[in-house]
Amino acid sequence: MQELSMSLQIDLMELKARYSFIMEELDALFADAYLSKIGAKQKLADQMLREIERILSQAE
Repeated sequence: MQELSMSLQIDLMELKARYSFIMEELDALFADAYLSKIGAKQKLADQMLREIERILSQAE
């Protein structure tokens, strides 16, 4: 295997750093999206329970 020039090594390190940063940003973005999805599901579940309670209270 050939030794890479210092310039090429620096370019590769910069590329690796750039992609690492992008991957971290994607992780944060998808974590936020996941939490938003969980929050939306929780709100829907709460709304459904209120509707069930309303329907059951009318049956009494």
